[in-house]
Amino acid sequence: MKRQPHAVELRPAAHYEIGELALLLNRAYADYYFPIWLDEARFLQMCREMDIDLQASVVATAGEPAGIAFLSRRARRGWVSGVGVLPFYRRRGIGSAMLRHLQQEARQLGLESLRLEVLVQNQGGLTLYRHLGFRWQRDLLTLSLEPEGFNAHPHALPDHFVPMESIRLLERHVALHDVPQPWVRELRSLRQGSETARTGLHGTGDRAGTPLPQSPSPGGADPGRPAPAPAAWTWGSPGWRRCPVGAL
Repeated sequence: MKRQPHAVELRPAAHYEIGELALLLNRAYADYYFPIWLDEARFLQMCREMDIDLQASVVATAGEPAGIAFLSRRARRGWVSGVGVLPFYRRRGIGSAMLRHLQQEARQLGLESLRLEVLVQNQGGLTLYRHLGFRWQRDLLTLSLEPEGFNAHPHALPDHFVPMESIRLLERHVALHDVPQPWVRELRSLRQGSETARTGLHGTGDRAGTPLPQSPSPGGADPGRPAPAPAAWTWGSPGWRRCPVGAL
């Protein structure tokens, strides 16, 4: 029996139980370029690491939950940390409505910028973000390594590299990154998610790198697929100060 269309309503994500939000996100991303699956614990971990504001985030309903969009914020900066619509409700303007809502929330919260990352394969998303006033900042490269591909045994390490606890590696993070980092790689994100990267490698002597392995983002990606490359975008209403733009 064909379902009748319902008017779309937007409600704060904080009005829903954590399990409901995790399930909605899982369903919205089930057919994405890399599927995501979160249980309640991992959902809460994501909110903590990414500083997601559930009161400012939004759930779209059309007789039932149909989409979800998250707003993260740090000081005067905001980040769209996820937007998803269930397949049945796509191409009805729900994604656009949720993003406009986040933009309005950003204004009301006094944020000076709103950023997001988008996969280059997501042409529909690119078109929508341009339409809503987001502008391209730079391309980002994503690299991945399967867990069995990383051997931290001392005798297997390259010369001049030694194992080190992740919390000590993070003390060197700022000195080794001279361009603005994506939200998920900012020092605050790494510190709050340090339990997912317990050890790494520190270069000694003339080696200055600090590889910091992390487990996949909650839910992870399909290990059979290469990680797509995202691009960073930012948005601000007229009169807003812009975030500095860094080049890779």
